[in-house]
Amino acid sequence: MQKKRMNNRRQTTKEYYLFDTDIENMFINEYMPSAPGEYVKVYLFALMYADLDQPVTDGMLAKELDMKEEDVRSAWDYWEKLRVIRRLPADESGERPVEFLSLKEQFYGKGNRSAGGDEAAEDTVAGSLDDEYTQNELKKMFDQLEAFTGRPLSGTEIMEIRSWVTELGATPEVVMCAYRYCHSKKKTKISYIGAVVREWNDKGLRDAGEVDDYLADTDQRRYQYRRIFKALGFIGRAPTEEEMRKMDSWFDDLGFTIDKVLEACSKTSGISNPNINYVDSVLNNWKKETGRGGAGNSGGSGQTVRDYYDHIRAEAEKEATAHRREVMEKLPRIQEIDDELNELRLKATKMILSSGSGADKDKLDAKVNELLQERAVLMTDNGFPINYMDVKYRCSKCGDTGFTDTGEKCSCYEERAREAAVWEGKK
Repeated sequence: MQKKRMNNRRQTTKEYYLFDTDIENMFINEYMPSAPGEYVKVYLFALMYADLDQPVTDGMLAKELDMKEEDVRSAWDYWEKLRVIRRLPADESGERPVEFLSLKEQFYGKGNRSAGGDEAAEDTVAGSLDDEYTQNELKKMFDQLEAFTGRPLSGTEIMEIRSWVTELGATPEVVMCAYRYCHSKKKTKISYIGAVVREWNDKGLRDAGEVDDYLADTDQRRYQYRRIFKALGFIGRAPTEEEMRKMDSWFDDLGFTIDKVLEACSKTSGISNPNINYVDSVLNNWKKETGRGGAGNSGGSGQTVRDYYDHIRAEAEKEATAHRREVMEKLPRIQEIDDELNELRLKATKMILSSGSGADKDKLDAKVNELLQERAVLMTDNGFPINYMDVKYRCSKCGDTGFTDTGEKCSCYEERAREAAVWEGKK
């Protein structure tokens, strides 16, 4: 394959403008529209020098185009990644000459050796097909892709897709599966599809059956992640790698079902900052209890203790609800005050987010304090303690969940375990 390249021949500067530079239409149609403008300038300017057999360095290009030299090198990296040019080994001066590859021959023809006999030049997209896949098989894949997408594939798409097969070693069947999967997710960019192909290829997937099995497994796990995050109130963000690792361990290492994990998540209702580490500690403690046959001789089994905690927490919440109903029946103004306080707190939050003035915030704070004082006077004047409607848990450390905010077993656990054994016997 004939390619344009630079050498050390010189030509008189005053004759430069008497010549024309040959630019392939494929470059104009397929590569130029999506390329950064500065990178196109580097390509065209250097191509002119190559046509004139005139040497040019990155420094010269940077000066001529009023660019930074590192930006010129970035342009070459960009074009080399797209297989538009090839950077040759550094010469005696340390410069790396650029070889302009024929796009037509890459796309339609077979690769030949470069003019200098460089065998590496044979490694073009069209000229390095693995023996496992013939041109006919690739053509069949492209026909299927065009039938699926309902449009002709562009030249750059064809070259990119072909590289997945010939360079990565992905099978045409896996490429087809990736297209179907990505389109079902409304992800149609070639870069996104390529990332999926690379991931599946790295995992050793070779046919549609293996892809289906892999997706069934990963989609199930993603569903479990979403259920857990919803239970913890984590809305609008994806789990981190560490969070996924811990959640995976709950199912794969500890052997818990999703229902059991969600039960552990429910224990975070009594803590101020629900988090994955807390749930992890709860589940690991449950596993330890199961492994040693329960909570020992001092009390009921681990499950009984957990049920007892749920029971006493529910009783405390039930009592608080009854107290609130009692107060509201006697003092309807309390409900009005609580509604006003909620509205003022919402306004304060919005004011903070919108960077409201300090004077406005001071007015809100003054109004909140006025309402709180009125509420306290009403409660005490009518014989109710100020905290009469609050939920009164037996243990303020864990909120009757059995575990502290850090996920450690609470100091009340052993006492609750003994109570649980008695409670279980009375059921």
